[in-house]
Amino acid sequence: MKTKALFLLALVFLTFSSQSMAKQSQKVAFLVRQTNHLKAAILTLEQMRKGKFPINYDSAVIVVCGGKGVNALKKESSMSRELFKSTPKNVEVKACGITLKKMNLKKEHLHSNVVIVENGLYEMIRLKTEGFISVDL
Repeated sequence: MKTKALFLLALVFLTFSSQSMAKQSQKVAFLVRQTNHLKAAILTLEQMRKGKFPINYDSAVIVVCGGKGVNALKKESSMSRELFKSTPKNVEVKACGITLKKMNLKKEHLHSNVVIVENGLYEMIRLKTEGFISVDL
């Protein structure tokens, strides 16, 4: 009888702990190289918030490396205006400084909400060490 009671108690505990883990907030990072992947990252974050099975996230970072992706972050780009109009406040967009240097772009060429990091790949590794779930597109 004691064994059954302990088993039931353990089962109840495991059920509640797995439910609470499912509701925990996550930290998500996307590595993006192409414009269409930037759109996909934003759509994924929207679905995480509002989808049929919402996934909570405290913060999200989109790290953009590569010329096509960085071009979408320029001030005059319709993509950057659309991006920052629909991006939630807890989402940060970062541009790779190495890519910017290769393209001869400076901070003033980019949308004001873009954060520049020295090396986008290093930034992704750093975020992973901080517990971010990462998606490379």
